[in-house]
Amino acid sequence: MNCQRHPWFVSTFDFCFPTEQTSPNGYASFRATMLRAVKLVDAHTHLHMCPLAVQAATVESFSHLAVCATSPGDWETVLELAEARNPQQQGCKIVPYLGVHPWWAKHNSTERTLADLRRLLEQHPRLQVGEIGLDKIHGKRRKDFPAQKELFRKQLLLAGEFSRGVQVHCVQSGGGIVEEYDAVVASGSPGAQLLPVYTILHSYILGPDLVPLFLQKIPNVYFSFAYHNKPEAVERLRATLRKVPLDRILVETDSPAQTPDVVPVVSAEDDKTLEFCEEVVTSTENDGSSRFQFVTKTALQPDGSTVLHFCPCCGPSGRRDNKPENIRFVLEQVGSILEKSAAEVAEIVARNAERIFSDDLSTSSPVDRGKT
Repeated sequence: MNCQRHPWFVSTFDFCFPTEQTSPNGYASFRATMLRAVKLVDAHTHLHMCPLAVQAATVESFSHLAVCATSPGDWETVLELAEARNPQQQGCKIVPYLGVHPWWAKHNSTERTLADLRRLLEQHPRLQVGEIGLDKIHGKRRKDFPAQKELFRKQLLLAGEFSRGVQVHCVQSGGGIVEEYDAVVASGSPGAQLLPVYTILHSYILGPDLVPLFLQKIPNVYFSFAYHNKPEAVERLRATLRKVPLDRILVETDSPAQTPDVVPVVSAEDDKTLEFCEEVVTSTENDGSSRFQFVTKTALQPDGSTVLHFCPCCGPSGRRDNKPENIRFVLEQVGSILEKSAAEVAEIVARNAERIFSDDLSTSSPVDRGKT
C-alpha cells in the first residue's frame, strides 16, 4: 500500500490506497468505490450518439446521467437507451429528455412535431423536455430566429402543462430566453401552472451579469457548467460562480462534445481506437439531423483500461470523444474557483440533482391549469 494524499476525492486527511502502478486491480476497485461514494452527476449529455461512453463502469459511477435529444430523429434512440439501462442501473438514473434543439427549429416548427412530443410525454411519466432553447448566432446565419422563439415557447408550455423540467441551450440570447418565459406567464390566467418545474441552463457561458435576472425570472433555475479550456472563459466562469448560489449549481460534460483539453490524445493509429467500435448506421432525416442506430456486440465490454478510445461518431479523425468520467475535470475546475475540493463540489451537485430529478416532480398527465 502506498500512502499519499489523494488529489481529487480527499482534501482534508490522508488515505493509504493502492496506486495504479503498485496494484492495478486494487486501484481500480478503490477508484470505483470513491466514485460511488461521491455520487457523480452529469447533468447534460448526448450519450445516445456515443455508444462507447455508456458502459457498465459509467453507470456504476454515477447517480444521475441526463441524456438529451436534439430533434425527432433521435427521440426513439434516447428512449431506447433510457429504457434499456434504467431497469438494471442499481441506483444510477438515466434521465431522458426529448425536444427540438434551436438548430433544427426551422424544420420542426410543425404541429405534428409538437403532437408527437405531447404523446410521448403522456406515455412516459419520467420524460423531460430538451434540448430546447435559442441560438442567435445560428439564427442570424440561418435566418430562423423567429422560428426558434416560437418553437421554444411552445415546448416550454408543454413542459409546464405536464409538470416536467427543461434543458435550455442559450447562445447570445439571454434576454430572449427571459422574454419567452415572461410571454408564457402572460399567456395564462393568474396562478396557472404554465412554466416548467425546473430549468437547467445547459453549459452556461452567458457570464455573471444575467445570473440575477435568471434567478428572478425563471423558477427553479439551475446553472450547469462544462469544462472551460481557454483562460478568458475560465475568468468568466470565475465571475459567474461568485453570483450563482451553491444550491443552483450543476456540472456536465456534454458528451461526446466539449472534450477537455487536459484529456490525453490517443493516436489515430492506435489499434485500440478500433477495438471497441460498434457498427453504426446513419441516415439523414428531413430535419437535417442524423439518426444513429447502434448494433450492440457482446464483445463491447469495458476492459478497465485508462486509455481513451475513439468512437465511430467522434473520431478518430483528429478528434477525441468526451465521456461522463471526464466530469472530474469540471469538478476540479469549479472546486478550484470556489476554494472547495472536487469531492465537496460533487456532493453539492449530487444534492441539487437529487432535488430536481426526483420522481415526484413529474406526472403522467397534464396538470390542471387552474390550480397552483
